[in-house]
Amino acid sequence: MKALRSVLAAGLALAAGACGAAEDVRPAAAAGTFYPGQAAILRAQVEGFLSEAAPTVPDELQGQRPAVLIVPHAGYPYSGTTAAACYKLLEGKPKPSRIVLIGPTHRAWLPGACSVADFSHYATPLGEIPVDVEARDRLVDGKFFRKGKGAHQAEHCLEVQLPFLQVVWPETPVILPVLVGQLTAEDCRSSAGGIARALDEDTLLIVSTDFTHYGRRFDYVPFGAASGLELRDKIQALDMEGVEHIKALDPAGFRKYLDVKRPTICGRMAVLTMLEVFSKSSAVRPVFLKWRSSGAATGSYTDSVSYVAMALYASKEAMDEVLSAPARAAGAAPVPLAAPSLTEPEERALLKLARDAIGGALEQDAAQPEPEQVTDALRAEHGAFVTLRKNGDLRGCIGHVVGTEELWTCVRQVAVQAAFHDRRFPALKSEELADVKLEISVMGPLIPVLDKAEISVGRDGLIVRRGARSGLLLPQVATEYGWTVEEFLQQTCRKAGLPPDAWQQPDTMILRFGATVFGEEELGL
Repeated sequence: MKALRSVLAAGLALAAGACGAAEDVRPAAAAGTFYPGQAAILRAQVEGFLSEAAPTVPDELQGQRPAVLIVPHAGYPYSGTTAAACYKLLEGKPKPSRIVLIGPTHRAWLPGACSVADFSHYATPLGEIPVDVEARDRLVDGKFFRKGKGAHQAEHCLEVQLPFLQVVWPETPVILPVLVGQLTAEDCRSSAGGIARALDEDTLLIVSTDFTHYGRRFDYVPFGAASGLELRDKIQALDMEGVEHIKALDPAGFRKYLDVKRPTICGRMAVLTMLEVFSKSSAVRPVFLKWRSSGAATGSYTDSVSYVAMALYASKEAMDEVLSAPARAAGAAPVPLAAPSLTEPEERALLKLARDAIGGALEQDAAQPEPEQVTDALRAEHGAFVTLRKNGDLRGCIGHVVGTEELWTCVRQVAVQAAFHDRRFPALKSEELADVKLEISVMGPLIPVLDKAEISVGRDGLIVRRGARSGLLLPQVATEYGWTVEEFLQQTCRKAGLPPDAWQQPDTMILRFGATVFGEEELGL
């Protein structure tokens, strides 16, 4: 019988080759290591995890299927019970139209990009699951979302989710596997726009991530000599800070948590991508389900990984809000840029703040200047650049592309950096300050460019990024030099240290942005 099945399989493969493209199946890479390689044992283990899971969900959400699950991806002996707390919520619920899986890449280097699996099916010992190739092809744009196989071949983070789905739904829905690369904050917004395009009211999004990786082999030992239950509690408290930002649907707060505490959350960019999507609606209901550490299984927390299970619920109305402004697909109309709007008094206040910050630094005054009145616009999170000009010539320019703090705080900080830390110029001297005029550019959102026709000289600034190289030019630069769109692109490539024609290469990412630009000269200061 086994030989007969082999002959039939070979015949079917030949028939498929004669009639069209054969199935391109990704074989199980984690079977036998992260989870059992034998189907019967694997099914029994998953069923056992699910039978013991008892997640607590508010009564009013009991009958709903979650819109998002945050699930760990370690070996089943360590994280299986935590994962089951999520998948238990799917039992008895209707199948979604599609399951989008996003997670980190542990083995491939994907700077500024996401890899979408270029397979027709994913295999586990429990069978094959089809990939939603139509949704994949809609998502792939050739720049930020790239179709590929290499990053997926040995990656376990998405594969380990599949046996749970196959047990809960034996006829498993189509999947869309996406590996999230090494992204900046603005990249996460771009990835969020693409993921939003892959969602609808009936889609399930699974975010695969472990939380704190603690120990010397992870180069992360913030709690020094702590050990045992004391260390466990400290790690849990650290993780719960992140959980609170997720519960608050607060991507900016989660980014600050990452920047300040530096937790070793492998799927942090996938979590940020999800938060950028679902923070659009205050009606989304996040629910914390479970926390656990591998130390509970090994007996050691000094070398451990922790796991979190969460679910996000979204009503039809909430999903309508979430999906109300998804990023466009290739060929869609350009997205208008929304530069921040400031009143003239607010502009004057920021210019005064920048000058006072530079003057205070020259006088070595430790006191930090503050605006007389901090309005809502000054409190909003925006990136900003401060430019110094002396007798009309550039004397320094530094800024932050994306806001991670209040605008007035950002301006105060980058003003000092532009005056003293722009490596193109010597540090500003006290006798120069009177001859310097300041200009501030408050950044609008970053928009991926799919066609150079979308770029408008005088309106847009540009960022060109390829690999580890990145260059930025503000909107006013192209106007000052009278460049065409192509010249603007070429000069931005040069700023990045790339060949001038690099913008035409498929692995180059181009972003545009608007900015609110104002200066002392135009305001008569």
